[in-house]
Amino acid sequence: MAWPGRLLAAAVLAVALALMAWQWFERLRRPASRSQADARHFARQDFRRLLGAGVMALIALTVWQGAEINPRAGRHEARLWASSWLLVAALVLFLLALALVDLLSIRLYARRHRRDLAAQHRAALAAERRRLFDPDSDDRRRPPPPDVL
Repeated sequence: MAWPGRLLAAAVLAVALALMAWQWFERLRRPASRSQADARHFARQDFRRLLGAGVMALIALTVWQGAEINPRAGRHEARLWASSWLLVAALVLFLLALALVDLLSIRLYARRHRRDLAAQHRAALAAERRRLFDPDSDDRRRPPPPDVL
C-alpha cells in the first residue's frame, strides 16, 4: 500500500523541479543593468528559492522512503518510519521559515525602492517649484501658501 506515498513524493518532486526551472528562466529574463543592492538582493533570493526547491526534493525523497517502510513489521521499522516522518515535518518547518525570510526580504526590497521613488519625486517637485517661482523667471507666479508646500 505504498502507492499513495509514492504519488505524493512524485507530485512534490515535480513541483520542486518546476520551481527550479521557473527560477532559472526568471533569472535569465532579469535585466543585467541593476544597482549593486538589487544584484545582491536577487542573488540572495535566487539562493533561497533554489534552496527551497532542493528542500522540497529532499522532502519528496524522504516521503518516498517513508512510504516504503511498514511500521507494523517491528520496532526498528516503526522507529525508522517515525524518524522519516519527523524529518519530513522538520523540513517542512524549515521550508516555511525560508519562505518567511523570503517574504521579509521582498518587503525590505520594496521599502528601499519606495524610498528611492519618493526621494526622486521630492527632487522633481523641488525643481519644478524652483522653475515656477524663480525671481529670474519670466513665468513668475505668486508662491502657494506655506501649508501646501
